Amino acid sequence: MSEQQQHDVDLAEGQQGPPELVIKLALQYLTWKEMFWISGKTSPVLLSVGLVCKKWRQFLETDEVGRPLCLNLLKLYEKDVALHNQSFRARADAEGNTDNYQDQVYCLKKHELLDQLLKSGLPGGRSYKDLFAVSDRVGGLMDTHGWKGPDVPQPPHAHADDDDDTRSLREASIQDYHYIVRPTIERLRDVFDSSNDNTGQRLKDILEMRKRLLDHARGDGHTMLLRKNSLRMEKKELADDAGRMILMLLASLKDPDNRVFAPSSLLASVTLENVIHGLETIKGTEIAVQLSMRLKKTISGTKRKFSFSTGKSKKNELRWPVNPVDSLNFILRQLIPSKEVAEFDDDYYDSTEEEREKKWGYIVRKHWLEMGEPIRQLLVTVYNDEVASRFSDADPIPVDTPSSQAPLDTLKWIFDLGFRYFREKVSSRIWRDIEPSVREQIFEIYHQQAETFCDAMREDYCSVYSKTCSLEYNAKLLLDIFLEVPTRNHNDPEFLGSLTVEACDTFLVRMEEAMNRWNELIDLAKTDDDVLWDPQTITELSSFEPMFGQTFRRGRENSLDFCVPEMVTEFLYRALSSQQKIPEQMEFESAVKKFFDDYTTLNDTMSLSYSGPIECSFLSLSYSESIECSNRLTSLVQDFRTLSTYIHTRHHSMIALVPLLPNLSRHDCKRFVYALFIQRDNKCRSRWEGSQCRFSLSNFGELDMSYTKKIPCAHGDESGDLSLFLHWHLNGKHDFQNDYEVLGYMRGIPLPENIILAMGEFMVENLYQGNINDVNKIKANNVRLVTLFLRRFCYERPQRAQVVLNYMQEAIQNAIGVVEDLPEIEIQPFQRSNWTDVISFLVVRCIDMRAKTLLSHLERLYQGTPLTLLPENFVSFRSLAERIEQEPLIVNDTLDYHSFLEPEF
Repeated sequence: MSEQQQHDVDLAEGQQGPPELVIKLALQYLTWKEMFWISGKTSPVLLSVGLVCKKWRQFLETDEVGRPLCLNLLKLYEKDVALHNQSFRARADAEGNTDNYQDQVYCLKKHELLDQLLKSGLPGGRSYKDLFAVSDRVGGLMDTHGWKGPDVPQPPHAHADDDDDTRSLREASIQDYHYIVRPTIERLRDVFDSSNDNTGQRLKDILEMRKRLLDHARGDGHTMLLRKNSLRMEKKELADDAGRMILMLLASLKDPDNRVFAPSSLLASVTLENVIHGLETIKGTEIAVQLSMRLKKTISGTKRKFSFSTGKSKKNELRWPVNPVDSLNFILRQLIPSKEVAEFDDDYYDSTEEEREKKWGYIVRKHWLEMGEPIRQLLVTVYNDEVASRFSDADPIPVDTPSSQAPLDTLKWIFDLGFRYFREKVSSRIWRDIEPSVREQIFEIYHQQAETFCDAMREDYCSVYSKTCSLEYNAKLLLDIFLEVPTRNHNDPEFLGSLTVEACDTFLVRMEEAMNRWNELIDLAKTDDDVLWDPQTITELSSFEPMFGQTFRRGRENSLDFCVPEMVTEFLYRALSSQQKIPEQMEFESAVKKFFDDYTTLNDTMSLSYSGPIECSFLSLSYSESIECSNRLTSLVQDFRTLSTYIHTRHHSMIALVPLLPNLSRHDCKRFVYALFIQRDNKCRSRWEGSQCRFSLSNFGELDMSYTKKIPCAHGDESGDLSLFLHWHLNGKHDFQNDYEVLGYMRGIPLPENIILAMGEFMVENLYQGNINDVNKIKANNVRLVTLFLRRFCYERPQRAQVVLNYMQEAIQNAIGVVEDLPEIEIQPFQRSNWTDVISFLVVRCIDMRAKTLLSHLERLYQGTPLTLLPENFVSFRSLAERIEQEPLIVNDTLDYHSFLEPEF
């Protein structure tokens, strides 16, 4: 018998520790680079090796090479075990469960399993390699079950955005399915139900509409009018847009002095001529606009109505309207530089810190002195009122100090603060100082601009609209095309099986059976060696974690069969996915890049010869290589045609739909709103890590409208599309940029009332319906975004604000109703957190909307609910009433929608 064989026999009999070979196998097959939080730092610890050292300490202490490693790792391992025990002991103390608490000997179940297997000795026919592998894999799955199993309560702070939710997976799945997911799916069935439509005829009409959209996209001069993100507009563009509005204002005002601001304002001396002059200075040229005027009879008398004179020859001058508040905000953003965006000399970053500060101070002082005195006085006043009074380290500017001599350090405060907080305060002060009649007229002009714009777009797309159908039916067809989204990635598994009513009725039963099986299999693996060593055990146990959405890691063989929130996502994809496979844009670009890398020279030149539609060969290629190249190119051109056609058709359908939004039926308005907002939130983390719940954001929020400029519209014939594809690639116009998105277009014009009504219904239907479990963080945040549009409608159309306030009243009453008669002791922390979130943003919207008619309902909030449910710093009813009675807040879409692009304060 060899020495190695004798070692194995001795080890099996428990006579001595394992040979060197076994230690090497431990290093190879155990997870030996695990990261643990030790002493406040993330340190790589060879925990599994430490475990081996601990088990065979006596053997390794006799080995001069292994002893130092053994003792060091053992020390670190035992320190980590002590820290784990300390944490778990503190948790048991907090939960009053010290009687059942017991310190652990190992950090992980797989280490405990390894110890158990070593004590039992090697099973017949098994090697140490097998032993290490099974303890690592099955033990790791036992650890997962111990942390995320069906009946394991979640520790506090397990999920950053829902840290009060300690429910087990089983409890959370049952409750959320019953109160959130199933009602949402049933509502979506109604919203996207087309059973009453003449489906056959409608599909034919959609096909005809697609053809007309493609003809329009391919037509001469029919470039899509994209709405540029105002954050990316140059100062000259912003000044020109604002100047055109001011010229319309000049034409419509009756005041011969052209006064804009109230007499008490610091800007009282500023006239419209001053504003125009300032904007022309920014633009560098004269601002001019051609207007048309007509008289319009109203209840209050005859009004002059102005609009831009536009025609087909003037289409290039047509622009998406910009909300006046946004326009002011963007201009202020350009006029008041910040350190992050200021233009420094080329050698700025090579300078010392002291030299940089001097240069920044020079820029600040230069911009400050170039401002007019009224603007400087306004900035000083806002600084003293809003900054110096709020921040202890901000010194006020003395009243008797001339504005031109303001201290440089203070000016740096003003310029550095300028962008999330300070600029909002400045723009709010300016808007409040404007004469009410002038402010009303500004928004009247904004509405006129939007109306003129929609008229021009309706004229431009007249060839797309069917003349034999009503405007409502045309709008429906365009919406059908716009809402069609690409199918999920073809590599993804089939999710969730059937989502029929019958399948949903049995979902909870099937889910609990799977959870029980998970528990059962874990117990069997602990007690039955046949189950432990069965390869199918690892396969089945590995499927449970992704099955319930408990991990991001998901293979093609795994699915999200019982991931509760994923059911809504899957339903939406099945309701709205295209029947045709649409290439994913970034994957397509990668495939194109790889193709040209494989078949072109390093200087990016290529020699092509082709005859016929797609017969293509590259020079210097063998016959087989030429065939492969031709096949790949054919596939890429087909994908190019499919992607191009889909993008241009869908994007033009959205633009063509804009002027027809008022013609959408109530049902179609709900389709539009639900598709855009039902899964909009992407900030909240939840216990279902495998479910991202971002259908609306992925397919409508991140819709890259600029891609119609990057990829040309395919001709529809193979030879022409091949040439177009090669030209497109060689011109390098396939950069992926996301500067345009759907909600930006919705903010570009005042939304019609039918869309606002659908948003109001969405808000009510997705908040409380009778049970405190009806809302979670994600639903609340989706609704919060919708309320921003409702708030804006009230601000732009105060005479119609009551239609929004009616929905607000219903939402508030429903929220109060779910807790009014509910004993406080029965309200769990996560339910309290969700409820206070909803109440908080509803109350804030009431202030924004100046909802005086809702004061009696808001008073019920304070009288009819336990005050302990409200946050400690929640506004008192008296203060709330006073704020609602005051002037409304300025609706600042810039702050709400674009803050993530601006410097943090």
